Amino acid sequence: MSTDSRPPERDPAHTLMWGGVALFLFATALYGQTVGFSYALDDNAVITSNRWVQQGLRGVWPLMTSHFFEGFFSAYASYYRPLAMVSFAVEFEFFGFDPRVSHGINVVLYASTAVALLRLVWELIHQPVVALGATALWVASPLHVEVAASIKSRDELLALLLNTVFLVLAVRFAKTGDRVLAGWAALAFAAALFTKESALTFVAVLPLTLFSLTRTPLKRAAWACATVLPGVLLYFAARKAVTGRLLSAANVEEEAVANNLLLAADTPAEAWATTFKFVLVYLRMLFWPDPLVWDYSIGQVTLVTWSDAVPWLGLGVLLLLTGALAWRLRRGDVFGWSLGFCAITYAIPSNLIVRVYGSTLAERYLYPLTVGFCVLVAYGLWRLVGQRVRPAAALIAALVLAWTARSWDRIPDWQNNDTLITSNAAHGDGNPRLVGAWGSALSSRMRYAVNEDPSQIEAVDTEILEYMGRQLALVEADPHQYRYVEVEARWVLALNHWIQGELNEARPHLRRVVELEPKRAQAWWYIGFIEYDSGNWPAAVEAYEAALRVRPKTGVVPGDDVLLQDYYMNLSLAYDRVGRTEDALEAADGALEWQPNYAKAHAMRGNMLMQLGRADEATTALDTAFALDPALRAP
Repeated sequence: MSTDSRPPERDPAHTLMWGGVALFLFATALYGQTVGFSYALDDNAVITSNRWVQQGLRGVWPLMTSHFFEGFFSAYASYYRPLAMVSFAVEFEFFGFDPRVSHGINVVLYASTAVALLRLVWELIHQPVVALGATALWVASPLHVEVAASIKSRDELLALLLNTVFLVLAVRFAKTGDRVLAGWAALAFAAALFTKESALTFVAVLPLTLFSLTRTPLKRAAWACATVLPGVLLYFAARKAVTGRLLSAANVEEEAVANNLLLAADTPAEAWATTFKFVLVYLRMLFWPDPLVWDYSIGQVTLVTWSDAVPWLGLGVLLLLTGALAWRLRRGDVFGWSLGFCAITYAIPSNLIVRVYGSTLAERYLYPLTVGFCVLVAYGLWRLVGQRVRPAAALIAALVLAWTARSWDRIPDWQNNDTLITSNAAHGDGNPRLVGAWGSALSSRMRYAVNEDPSQIEAVDTEILEYMGRQLALVEADPHQYRYVEVEARWVLALNHWIQGELNEARPHLRRVVELEPKRAQAWWYIGFIEYDSGNWPAAVEAYEAALRVRPKTGVVPGDDVLLQDYYMNLSLAYDRVGRTEDALEAADGALEWQPNYAKAHAMRGNMLMQLGRADEATTALDTAFALDPALRAP
């Protein structure tokens, strides 16, 4: 009869299965609320206003043969991420515009990634408390809210899911030599690359994994690493064919400064100093992400020089981590692998190797990195308590609970644009994008007040003047850091006066806007309208001509609520006032080119033709105008 009182060891497969179920349910419960959310931020560019996505299955081939934003606008042709976009087109084919479906799919992808990560960590570290703890930390991380709660971030979700599956399959192939696994690994990695280019970092993560945490023979490890080659070659061939380049950015315009603070630095030294500051910013975000905002571009994070202590501290921390990485890599342990994973996946968002044009820094940029970080934390806590399971589990559970509470608090902010903008209004001073978004919300409130509830006008006007006045005070105090926010502040102040019918008060703000940003066509249009209304018709012509010179020749431009045909129509009216009849006729024709059923443009064309003595053509044009809008006929 046995006297051993120890509990029987649990079957690892059983633990893995039920652990995966629990983590899937945890992730689903945490983000299930997003199924009721609407579209927000860039969802407009990739879904609701994307002409290829709106074609459903017919848009699949155009999406495969065009850059990421081409279905919406032409900038940044260096992005090539077709698979996530194809998923949106397939969705539209069967469900139309339904954010509930989109969010639901993203929740499943996020929860599935948790299961795949559990399998990966288990494969590498056969310690249940570490595998389950690291994956639970990963699910709870507040840094993931932007990715899991944003439909557009499906590219991030798919890329990490596919790369995790790729690592599991490649490691299994290295251990077993099963060529079927090698084929699936190659396919998973290729799909990850076609989802988002940052998946390329896993070319280095795989050898790090094999040589740190497996005892794979060199020859078999080399064959496992070769599984990345088909995907790399296919992806870059397609990318070159579609965008005309391999990795470097294309169509990077002046407004890219609003995305990446480093482009505003006066000297390379200042840019490098600020880059090392980012190290500290990201470390803070990893441990306790508060506050969280949806944009970290210029103004949200400020420039520093080497005369400040911050960049030296950031450089010191980076060197310390690099030294620790080198030391632990030689030992081939979990600490070395975790630090190496973080270093490799940080390479692109760090701005140390390439400039990231999408944003200065972002929570979503740390999404892959958090895998290595969460393993590091879970394994470190387990080792800290002498590899005792219960104390380690308690410490990990406490951190999971704290992170879950922070995530739960942040997730509702992503319900829609309004909730997101409102949630970050208090953290937006100096950031042109946040100021512009909050200003747009305030302008909408002013329109409502003017049209529906005049009793609110004074309160909204005071809020706008105080908030935008704060931004102008920042510019005056430190123009080097905050000069870019002045355009947005002036623009909102101009709109505030415009909505209230205070055109003369709007004029100086609009003039300052076009002085600072000559390409803002709508500001020129407003100036033209004000000058025309005041009888200064030559100035109106000048403003409308400037507007048409800089406005893209498309019917709709994001952020510009004036249609292209109205630009032409108003210019035609101004030309008529200064006696330039031929030019007025040409401008009216320009309006009709973009809106053939524009009744007022037909009427204008008829009047100009009549002045030019072309009576028959004038009669035809006027008859068309009256047929389209009988109200235009003189009583």
